[in-house]
Amino acid sequence: MSTIRPLERSDLTKVANLLVRTFQGREDEASPEMADYLGQLLLDLPDKASDIHSLVYEREKGRIAGFMGVFTQSMSIGGRTLRAAIGNSLAVERDASDPTAGARLCRSFFQGPQDITISDRSNATSVALWRGMGGDVLPLYSLDWMRVLRPLEAATFRLRRRLRLIGPTLPLVRGLDHVAAGLARRRGRDVIEAPQPPLRPRGLRRKDTDAGTLIPAIRTLVAEDLLHPLWSDAGIEALLAQAGQKRELGQTVMQVVEDASGRSVGAYIYYLPVHGIAQVLHVLSTRAMTGPVLDVLLLDAYERGAVAIGGRAQPRLIEALLDRRATLSSAYRCVFGATDPDVLAAVRSGNAVIGGLVGEFWTRLNGDRLR
Repeated sequence: MSTIRPLERSDLTKVANLLVRTFQGREDEASPEMADYLGQLLLDLPDKASDIHSLVYEREKGRIAGFMGVFTQSMSIGGRTLRAAIGNSLAVERDASDPTAGARLCRSFFQGPQDITISDRSNATSVALWRGMGGDVLPLYSLDWMRVLRPLEAATFRLRRRLRLIGPTLPLVRGLDHVAAGLARRRGRDVIEAPQPPLRPRGLRRKDTDAGTLIPAIRTLVAEDLLHPLWSDAGIEALLAQAGQKRELGQTVMQVVEDASGRSVGAYIYYLPVHGIAQVLHVLSTRAMTGPVLDVLLLDAYERGAVAIGGRAQPRLIEALLDRRATLSSAYRCVFGATDPDVLAAVRSGNAVIGGLVGEFWTRLNGDRLR
């Protein structure tokens, strides 16, 4: 006999072992650190709703053969507060005797008491399950962007990393990038478009910051969109603390962008590896300053030594990214469910904050090596 039920604290070690088997292909037991992290993420976050739960698929003798992680997020639209459930890490044992286990987990998640249901990093299998239950796929929230900053260095990065030659070859490839950029400019073309000082936006300054300064800017900037997140003080502090623990992706960079009057017109969080590809968690800006804030971000990553930078695009970013010769692709899809007509209109018009801080990527389950 099998059942779908809410996650309990006593399940954490079994769930961690399932995730290790499913996503890492290892039969070893998960570390106590991973089980402890799952408890922090799925049971202990300050803004967790008491009636919205992560789910387990339990077989005979208490065996956990499937799992769907869920955390909750309050959202505001038109002065109303709604509850969103954000799904993550759908996992089912490969040898599970019930071929409907994944569908049953998704159905239980989708039919929960929340007003809005989101999963912003769904693979093709999850998308098919979601569509079968009447959910929407949001193409404008499913695009990943990448902007090369140092073309030759970026093109050879993976090979040099595999051969463990990042450091020894750095002066050579960086010098060749500089020569190529000079040749392009002399021919009247800015093919490389490295964000050097001529592209520095006038009247804007970037400031490294901590959570205490970043949080007020985030709250102001997310309100630019009709559907946007609400956090308690403890909730946003916990989220940013967790986001800052993703050690495998490099140094966590948090900055606020201010105009000449000192007003916050942008903010972003990204991860900076040594001489590698920077990964953006979230970019926020006022509507009028989207392009200039992106320029500041590109400039900062370039000056810190990144070879390229990328992340999940918000609809408002897409045109500005294309203007800056970023490439767009879609490995994972953002899937969504709601019945409120105002919510559906906001999402379908791109007037909603989904992904990044309102998604899955801020957790250590995405991009960090928990074992």
